[in-house]
Amino acid sequence: MFRKTLLDKKMLKKLKKGPVSAKAVIISRGKVLLLKQPNGKWDLPGGKLDENENIVEGLIREVKEETGLKVWPMKYLISKTRRVKNNQDLLIVTFLCSTLKTPKKKHIQLSSEHKKFTFVNLEKAHTLNMGNRHKDAILAAEKYVAELAGAIS
Repeated sequence: MFRKTLLDKKMLKKLKKGPVSAKAVIISRGKVLLLKQPNGKWDLPGGKLDENENIVEGLIREVKEETGLKVWPMKYLISKTRRVKNNQDLLIVTFLCSTLKTPKKKHIQLSSEHKKFTFVNLEKAHTLNMGNRHKDAILAAEKYVAELAGAIS
């Protein structure tokens, strides 16, 4: 049920064609959560889905494994592909996610996949060493949050 509200039919077909990674943009108090990879690049929480795992379950599991946070996807943001080692295209689908409680530094429990984490202002995130697909996702999240704020006021 939730897959249909988060993704359109075209995206659901793409999910069945090959490996998929689900990423989360988690914004708290105007700052986005970023994880630092061993190669020095910043990353969004999330990762590759297990075989036969749906995207919502995979996203929730991956974020929990990498950060210790419990999240729920609220809005589909973007999807991009990236060529991986075996010459396959990895589909990376990114969602704006909410947490059950406001995440604080003491709540983050990093996995061994990342060296450190930070909450950074949305404007500053675009200047950091990270892939353009992550920057695009953060920008899409910013726009969506601004639209919501405008609709409320």
